[in-house]
Amino acid sequence: MEIPSNHITETLIHVLHLEDDPADAKLVQAMLEEAGLACRITRARTRDEFETGIDHGGTDIILSDLRLPTYDGMSALGLAHERCPEIPFIFVSGTTGEEAAIEALTQGATDYVLKHNLVRLASAVQRALKASEARYIDLYDNAPDMYVSAHAQTAFITNCNQTLADALGYPKAEIIGRSVFDIYHPDCLDQVKQTRLEFLARGEIHDRELQLRKKDGSKLYVSLSASALRARDGAIVSSRVILRDITERRRNNMINAARIRLMQFAATHCLDELLEETINEAEKVTDSRIGFYHFVDDDQQSLTLQNWSTRTKAQFCKALGKGLHYPIAQAGVWVDCVLQRKPVVHNDYISLTHRKGLPEGHAAVVRELVVPVLRGEKIKAILGVGNKPTDYSQKDVEALCLMADLVWEITERKQAETALAAREHEFRTLAENLPDHIVRYDREGRAVYINPLLEKTLGLAAPDRIGMHIREFHRDGNSEAYAKAVDDALASGENGEIEDRILVPGKEPIFYQLRIIAERDEHGEVTGILAIGRDITEQKRAEQERQANLKFFESMDRVNRAIQGAGDPQEMMKDVLDVVLSTFDGDRSYLMYPCDPNSPTWTSPMERNKPEHPGARVLEMEVPMDPQVAETLRILLAADGPVAFGPGTPHALPED
Repeated sequence: MEIPSNHITETLIHVLHLEDDPADAKLVQAMLEEAGLACRITRARTRDEFETGIDHGGTDIILSDLRLPTYDGMSALGLAHERCPEIPFIFVSGTTGEEAAIEALTQGATDYVLKHNLVRLASAVQRALKASEARYIDLYDNAPDMYVSAHAQTAFITNCNQTLADALGYPKAEIIGRSVFDIYHPDCLDQVKQTRLEFLARGEIHDRELQLRKKDGSKLYVSLSASALRARDGAIVSSRVILRDITERRRNNMINAARIRLMQFAATHCLDELLEETINEAEKVTDSRIGFYHFVDDDQQSLTLQNWSTRTKAQFCKALGKGLHYPIAQAGVWVDCVLQRKPVVHNDYISLTHRKGLPEGHAAVVRELVVPVLRGEKIKAILGVGNKPTDYSQKDVEALCLMADLVWEITERKQAETALAAREHEFRTLAENLPDHIVRYDREGRAVYINPLLEKTLGLAAPDRIGMHIREFHRDGNSEAYAKAVDDALASGENGEIEDRILVPGKEPIFYQLRIIAERDEHGEVTGILAIGRDITEQKRAEQERQANLKFFESMDRVNRAIQGAGDPQEMMKDVLDVVLSTFDGDRSYLMYPCDPNSPTWTSPMERNKPEHPGARVLEMEVPMDPQVAETLRILLAADGPVAFGPGTPHALPED
């Protein structure tokens, strides 16, 4: 965008003239030419022609009659203010009277010239153009974007706005007249040369990212768009360039891109590798040459030297001391950020009076930027970079603070993942070696882990039941008590304990003592259930045997007391049968004689029964010895103790 210094006197003035009278139009043109103003006048007679003239563009000033047969000047003024408010608008009218002039000026007209006094017209046009040019220059100089114009052949700068001068740190006078290559950073000069060749070939460039060089040597990242000014023969005479500062946008993009890269990096690398890569990214964002990241201990009195950037370790610093616990009081000026609890910039490191010197093998420090990572009242870590070629700025501070927060977020997440993996490894080591059956359920009561011992017991692989709801887990349907205990623990967060059993096809029931444990996250919220079942089947059997033996001995004791307390054998046997009936809670008890399976008959000399179960036989009656009874007697005679008959035993009951 270029402003010639003699804009008014030598530049062709483009006039849009709204006038229906051709004689008046010629008179206006003559007055302007007589005053030495070179004009190209486009005449409009109707609203449509006037709109076309505005929309075509390139107009420097508008002249308009107040009244026309099919249109009026006030409507034209309103349309001009709507479409092109920056263009001066002068009424040239035959309508006299102060009221018309006042109304026109009140509505925004630049001036009001009477047709019978056209001697004022040239000076009115010049004043309007000068005022417009002043506004244009003000807008040009103070625009948010940087403008620069250069000669197409020599590449010398012919003009620039104040925004560019301020951004680079030079007065405008020191920029104009220099080669355009002087304002670009050496790192992108080859790209600038290629861009210029493309411009000369096409006459335009759009959104090309380049770097300007500021007076202090630092980079200013810009997006360049350029258009050409051409001679009548179409040759490119000069360039009009718009440069937009994209430094902050680029920095934000870099931080966002770094965040994505580091998230992906974290998935496949350990914490130490992740920290090193994060410091590398911090160096890129701040254009630094060294970088480090250290943890601050909970006591806030010491720190743990954790890691450095790849370049720092490879090129600059040999005095690292990874993992060393270091008292903050003995550290150098880089811990000022801990003492002051805020970011610290040392752009002139050598001049610091409280610096303690550098250990042997440490990189030379020219300037540094160090920021603390604060969480609550405690400083958790510090992230530092150093030796940027130019001074660190507030933008660098803001960027590094974002990176420091990003580092800590990733560090916390990675530490949590590492700790979780360690806990999971410990859990599986225990769960897979304990003599217990272990199942872990999620918040919805679905199995997420089954240990190998339970797999073996159930006779199936864990994947067959992973994801299964607890009420589906026992396929025999005997799971409601177990499921309810898990539901209660999930709802209340309180642990519980129950006895349960598992029915495995082809095997005897397995009895368990189940411990139901509510698992919680770091916030105390219940996240699932850990069920630990200890096989108590043998204990159950032992207890049943103990109870049976106890009952047997108690019964024998009662029989013995019955025998000793009876007065005659008949009463003694009745008492013994009553004890047997009571002890075993049967319907009846009786004596059988003889106990010889080879005898042709047998008889029941005595029977005792409950009142609701009358005697089944006639006492002393001879009963033929059938094969079932004979076999029963053989089994009893072969045994050395009591024998049970019926369901759940090896022996069927004989038929009555």
